[in-house]
This record gives sequence, structure tokens and C-alpha cells, in this order.
Amino acid sequence: MGQFSKCVDRVVDSHVHLRDIAQIDDLVEHCRKIGFARMNILALPFSECGIQNPSCYAAAARESELFTVFAAMDHSAYFSDGKVETPSLAEQVELHKAIGARGFKLLETKPTSRKDLPIAIDDDYFEPFFAAVEDNGMPMLWHAADPEEFWDAEKTPEWAASRGWGYDESDVPKETLYAEVERVLARHPRMNVILAHFYFLSADLPRAAAFLDAHDRICIDLAPGIEMLHNCSTDPAASREFFCRYA
Repeated sequence: MGQFSKCVDRVVDSHVHLRDIAQIDDLVEHCRKIGFARMNILALPFSECGIQNPSCYAAAARESELFTVFAAMDHSAYFSDGKVETPSLAEQVELHKAIGARGFKLLETKPTSRKDLPIAIDDDYFEPFFAAVEDNGMPMLWHAADPEEFWDAEKTPEWAASRGWGYDESDVPKETLYAEVERVLARHPRMNVILAHFYFLSADLPRAAAFLDAHDRICIDLAPGIEMLHNCSTDPAASREFFCRYA
């Protein structure tokens, strides 16, 4: 655990310098201006400074009445070929629950993240994590795939391409990611899952309806990717019917 502790110290230092303290202050100010009573901060597993759990917990510690946290998995042991010791993924669930995380954020099935961590989400590597999340009943906000146009260079918006979100044959296909998610859900039917950004099915409302009918415990969130606004505007009556039915 010594190496892990040193790694955590470095990550904490990189996240909680004055630059990030100012960002926390800005976030608090925005919440108060908008009138939010609570905000859930989502930690990401990959960033320039490393895993974001420490900075998220720092914000929640400073403003405990305002912020809650969904934690991210730490894959340092994988990336270092075992040179950095970390708790197992199942142990991480227990540790974050004890620290005070309200749930977990999964970004591992976004195509760019899949390149960073080239392991299928239904691989045995992740199985202990999903089993522990299911057993603990903790919610999980899961970003799976991306808008289908991101796999088409002619249709990928410039704002997405500039962020590296334009995909080609070197990236995992969208349908492959969906198939992996389905296998995980089949293994763990009691998981409390929220699929981010409408599960990127806003261009196919019948498919979204069939998915929700087949998974009555699953929610899809309404954090809008820009494509969701365009897609739901193409047939307002059908979109309204969908939202009323699945409210």
C-alpha cells in the first residue's frame, strides 16, 4: 500500500492547488446564482492530472450541504503493470462507500476511454466491480458509446472532432459497446443504473422505448448532448409521447 499512498498524495497535490480551489469557488457561485439546492459531482477516471476522486471529495468536504460525489474506478494497478498497488475494484466500491460517495461514474465505455483502457466492459476484469456495486445497491451513472454521427467523419460536428471525438475503424464500434453493456446488465439485473445522455438513442425513439421496456430498473438521463436536442426536435409529437410514457 505504500506505493499506492504515494500515488494518491501526488494526485491530491495535482488537484487541490489554488487553481482548483478557485474552480470550486466558481462552481459554488454558479450553483447559488442558478438556485441549485444540491449538485452531484462526477469523478472521471482519466484526466491530465490523473483520477479526479480527490478533487471531487475536496469540493464535497468544503461544501457538504451542496455537493455529493459519484466516484470513479482507479486503474493505476493496470496501467503500471502492478507496480502501483491499489485496492481491488471490489474493495474500491467499499472504500468509496465508506468515504461517502453516493455512487459511481463510468466513462470506460466512451470510445476515447476505451482506447486509454482497452478492456471490454463485460470482461472479467470489471466483474468484481459490478458485483460489488450491485450488492451495495449504489447507483451508477454510466456513459456508454457516443452519438452515431461521431463514427462518420463527414457528419462529426467540428466541436466534437476538435475534442478527439471523431472515430474510425481503429475505435470500437457503437454497436459493440451496446452489446457489451447488455451482457453486463444481464449478469447483474439488480444494478441501479442510469445511462447518460439518453444512452445516445435519441435518433431512434422506438429502440429507446424497447430498451426501457426490456430493462424496467434502468433509467436514461436527460443531460443533453447537442444531438439529443436536434433529434427530439425532428418529430416533436413523437418525442412528447415518449417523454410522457416514460416519465
